[in-house]
Amino acid sequence: MNIKLMKSFQIKIKNMVCPRCIKVVRQKLEQDGLEVQEVELGYAKISSPDINLGEISRLLEEEGFELIPDQDGNTVETIKHTVLQYFDSIVEQQVVTVNLSEYIAYKLHKNYFQLSKLFSQIEGRSIESYFLALKIEKVKELLENKELTLSEISDRLQYSSVQYFSTQFKKLTGLSPSAYRSGSSAYRKGYQDL
Repeated sequence: MNIKLMKSFQIKIKNMVCPRCIKVVRQKLEQDGLEVQEVELGYAKISSPDINLGEISRLLEEEGFELIPDQDGNTVETIKHTVLQYFDSIVEQQVVTVNLSEYIAYKLHKNYFQLSKLFSQIEGRSIESYFLALKIEKVKELLENKELTLSEISDRLQYSSVQYFSTQFKKLTGLSPSAYRSGSSAYRKGYQDL
């Protein structure tokens, strides 16, 4: 009688940013014959008698995801997910009483300066520029939907003024918000691509 013992394993996954990502990762892992115990943004818990990380990596890469191999990479992904949580609370118009740096430090129980330095070293940009990229992509979406005025978009995303919002948008995209809205031909990126 040949009995194989099940091995449990937690994998960290880069580029998971939405509920659809959770569904896709679960499907890919189950298609590979793995028993999936849990999938959340940024990780999955799996069981199998034979876990082949190379095959799992290949399957996930087909869908735009990547395995995160080291602790620093895990920390950067955790920072990104924390920034997304903060950003989502702004988009959903919840009252945000702390700034981004305080929020990250509180959620990760670490010094923000050290987290910021690590993020910049690995990503080649600051946490703030990542947050700004999220905001700009959301602005593009809202402009394309044409449901909100520029003033409403500025308020929703907590810009200090419509002028500042317009100036920042033009600086980063090369188009004014009005020009973007009328053309709507500029390429939008998914959050996982930022």
